[in-house]
Amino acid sequence: MSEERFGFNGKEKDNEVKGVGNSYDFGARIHDPRLGRWLSLDPLMKKYPDLSPYCFVANTPIGAKDADGRDIIILSASSHVMGLGHAAILIGNANTGYVLYSKNGTNASSGTSGPSDKNPQAGIPFNSLEEFANSPENFDEDGNVIYTAAIKITTSEETDQIMSTAAKESVKSAYNVCTKSCIDVPTDALEAAKKTEEGKNFKSGKEGVKNPIPNARYKKIAENNPTEDVSEQITPKQETVNAMKTEAENKKEITKQEPTDIVETEAKP
Repeated sequence: MSEERFGFNGKEKDNEVKGVGNSYDFGARIHDPRLGRWLSLDPLMKKYPDLSPYCFVANTPIGAKDADGRDIIILSASSHVMGLGHAAILIGNANTGYVLYSKNGTNASSGTSGPSDKNPQAGIPFNSLEEFANSPENFDEDGNVIYTAAIKITTSEETDQIMSTAAKESVKSAYNVCTKSCIDVPTDALEAAKKTEEGKNFKSGKEGVKNPIPNARYKKIAENNPTEDVSEQITPKQETVNAMKTEAENKKEITKQEPTDIVETEAKP
């Protein structure tokens, strides 16, 4: 009889380390099921100073599981679009980084519907949330911070891949302020995740009344899913804010000083 490849928590056995069935590969770290401990420090230990960096799922193995430390982060810019808000999504984790997906409107004359061609962000990578927070993608043309709130939903690598595909397709699909706006990027990602065993209980915000207002649906997603507020982690440093403001002002000043073409015409007698 052949030895089973997978064991505790459905993770692959790493039999070469301590013998058959004595360690499991969780992707981010190796786990020793005999001790109920990791063989290396928790990369997120600074977030949980009250817990041992070696303990497994906060010492609650019956009521909790550790997929592989991955997660999705839904971003909210509540003051944008005349107070209706703007939303986007980061998919990834603290170990491997995050990828940004955001639908930002259309250049069509109406501005309400048309191709999604207004700076679509269909997969911009960042090494960390701090890098994203202080990047140009988190500031508008006036140097103001775009995203002021964020919630995290923990997911697995397999679910992340499914959500990434859905988010990318959503960004590229035609824009419509009422039926296919920015908020549909995180919504479509969550809808895709619901097809998996892990994400079957996720709520995308489209249940019942399909509210197209980004702020309203973001609130609904936060209320109806197991989320963690990570707004502080996407807040840029003050020196970055000052630098972006200065850069925006300098660009405006240069635009004002640019010479305009003057066409000289001969005066009639």
